[in-house]
Amino acid sequence: MIGYTLGSRRLTSMSDLDADEVDGILADGATLPALFYTDPGIAELEDDLIFRRAWQIVGVEPELRRPGDYFTTEIGGYGFTVPIVVLRDREMRLRAFVNICRHRANVVARGYGNRRTFQCDYHGWVYGLDGCLRAVPRSDEGGLPPFEELGLFPLPVDSWKGYVFVTLEEAEPLATALGELPRILEEQGFEFPFAAENVEEGFTYEREVRLDGGPSNWKTMHENNIECYHCPVLHKRSFSSMYKVDPAHYTHREFDRGIYHTTDYQDSVAEELGLKERGVRKEYQFYFLWPSMYLSGGVAELAYGGTFSRLWPDGVNAWRSETVRYRTPLDVEVNPEVAGRISEWWRLTLEEDRDAAGRVQKGLGSGLYSWGYTLAESERNMRHFYGLVWKALAPAFRT
Repeated sequence: MIGYTLGSRRLTSMSDLDADEVDGILADGATLPALFYTDPGIAELEDDLIFRRAWQIVGVEPELRRPGDYFTTEIGGYGFTVPIVVLRDREMRLRAFVNICRHRANVVARGYGNRRTFQCDYHGWVYGLDGCLRAVPRSDEGGLPPFEELGLFPLPVDSWKGYVFVTLEEAEPLATALGELPRILEEQGFEFPFAAENVEEGFTYEREVRLDGGPSNWKTMHENNIECYHCPVLHKRSFSSMYKVDPAHYTHREFDRGIYHTTDYQDSVAEELGLKERGVRKEYQFYFLWPSMYLSGGVAELAYGGTFSRLWPDGVNAWRSETVRYRTPLDVEVNPEVAGRISEWWRLTLEEDRDAAGRVQKGLGSGLYSWGYTLAESERNMRHFYGLVWKALAPAFRT
């Protein structure tokens, strides 16, 4: 039997994990044990202790301006996927429901738009904007409970600065879940494109959705995204062609519930974009909020300043993501040729990140790696992320 492992001892199952030992591993600057990325039992704990309880960013208020405006999406984890619909009711209240007909589990809404009611396109059951069941074809046949017992299941929903959040189980208020993010965004000059003061009445805020995924644990992909120690090596002809990635220019810091990065374009790119003349404060802003949200600021997205993403598990060894973009009145218009080049650099960056995370996942699952060690400064964000994961999961190992 092969006995060699990276790390002090081999961990093969959840029963091998000792909370005090994990405390010591992380305090010593080590990574989470590989078991955290490969064990289905850990993934099930993450569903219960993280993803069912987390507030998830799902949309923006300016796309819900009239009674009946709605959009659909889903909230998922390792072992569940819940379709949801978010809307304005007739009194302009923000509402969210599980997007599942109480009859035979078909969805009652698709995409986005405006509706007076929601009708299941399978058997025709009709629901009001308040989620109540209104009509059932052939209901005179009988056999059904009262209509008031068959409404759509409501979900907790809230908003902040125009961003809309939904959770399956409200473990804490949205304001608590945001932590220090509002303060950090203010300090970094984030533009808040969907806050009421920045929303233009006649402007159409229409969502463009991109779905993605990759062959690694959700944490493996997050860890790639929240550090730029790899940028000079992995992204020589992509991200590093756009942005300054040396320690003198690239700032990466953490706050209670997340991580943020800022840097500037390479001088030649900044000159082509005319950023000095525009008085741009920070050319790249990247924010991660535990456990799944990304925001970008500055002119990182160029003609799509209003962008957010979510990333969640799709099994133990895979992740899924949803990126939603909106054109806004604050968007930066640039030369199409330069924009095309930057778009290609971003495409390559994302491809390289996805592939690298997949290779890391194979190493984590090899059985020959228990845990590794991180640099104190260049990977400080990693250490913070490990702490957030362990804070969420540790109670299950201390009982």
